[in-house]
Amino acid sequence: MMQKRNSHRMYWKRKAIFFAAGTTLLFMFCIMETGISAEPMPRPLLGAIRWDAWYGKIPEGTKLRAPKSYPGIPQDLPFSPDPGAETRRALDEPMWYWRLPFYTEFGKDGKVSDINGTAREVLEKEIELASASGIDYWSFAFYPKDCPLSYTMQSYLTCPNRAKVPFCLFLILTHKNYGNFTRDPEMQKFALDLAARPEYLKVQGNRPVFFLSFFTDETLQAFREGVWENFCKQIEAKGLGRPYAIFNQPVLNREFKGDAISAYCPPQIKGEPRPYSDLVKNTESLWLEWEKSGMNVVPCCTAGWDNRPRMLHPVSWIGGVYSGKWIERYIISGSPQEIAAHIKNGVDWHKTHPSKDGVKLTIIYAWNEYDEGGWIAPTLPPPVGEGTARLDAIKKLLRPAY
Repeated sequence: MMQKRNSHRMYWKRKAIFFAAGTTLLFMFCIMETGISAEPMPRPLLGAIRWDAWYGKIPEGTKLRAPKSYPGIPQDLPFSPDPGAETRRALDEPMWYWRLPFYTEFGKDGKVSDINGTAREVLEKEIELASASGIDYWSFAFYPKDCPLSYTMQSYLTCPNRAKVPFCLFLILTHKNYGNFTRDPEMQKFALDLAARPEYLKVQGNRPVFFLSFFTDETLQAFREGVWENFCKQIEAKGLGRPYAIFNQPVLNREFKGDAISAYCPPQIKGEPRPYSDLVKNTESLWLEWEKSGMNVVPCCTAGWDNRPRMLHPVSWIGGVYSGKWIERYIISGSPQEIAAHIKNGVDWHKTHPSKDGVKLTIIYAWNEYDEGGWIAPTLPPPVGEGTARLDAIKKLLRPAY
């Protein structure tokens, strides 16, 4: 009798083993057939900040948004309604031509005639290059709808391939004369409408991502009076989740219910010209300081800092005349490989520093801050510029790893 029972047990044990093995094989077959990823976690999303003063020449007769002063926000020079003309002027010297974007046009005199990055064919090409290189989203510096600095974003929204690189907004909360998010209901409505678009970057289901930085005393007071909380409620009234807010200071995150900490660009290093490696060391140590605050960290990687073109040709939104010691404060440009290695460190950060909410974002300063010294976007091809070298280096490091 005992032998018969053991025989029955062996029979059912074998059936169970065969069933489990068959189920495993079927599951693996389904994965291969449907393309379901076997990876338990997707890689962090890598973004780049866009500051789009490269919108081309304004047609004659165009009525531009009149510069406006806001209380509590100082200025040194009258603001120009056409900041793009100032950035063209800043880079229109042979010593800076290596920084010019790939779509720059030259006149017969050899001088820069136009830099029109708002053209749809240019943006479609940028989308393809960014996507192929591992850039997952763009964060547009946010300005009023009728400001020239918004022209490129609005052109992007007409591109048929725009879904390849979703977007979010970077709220720069001291616009001086180029709009004031806390005081302008139309600007707030513009942001609300953009956040509801299908191409807008959302995390944790349907929470639209917002970066917030450059607070002044005036805008901070407006936030304390409820401007931000009211904006969040309006977002939720559209059927979206509460904004995933990324502030630039731990104290602001705690006060205004933020989700993470990051920056537009890391703090400058004081002193004489410094190697790019010093900037990288300073930036990556900042991520650790942010982590000590207990907040989730969105590593901000930097492609460089050298705003001498603006110092030599002062722009109206900064103003003032720089002394010799200020002109000496810049970072020597890193090689494409050095920049890519730093960016990969920002993506890899999430492997050893997991966020508390599962959201994994990294951002780069910047896609196209050509005259300020931080860019990864294509420039003029060699021998004048680097062409796509920075994107190529990023792709070479990221694609095999993720």
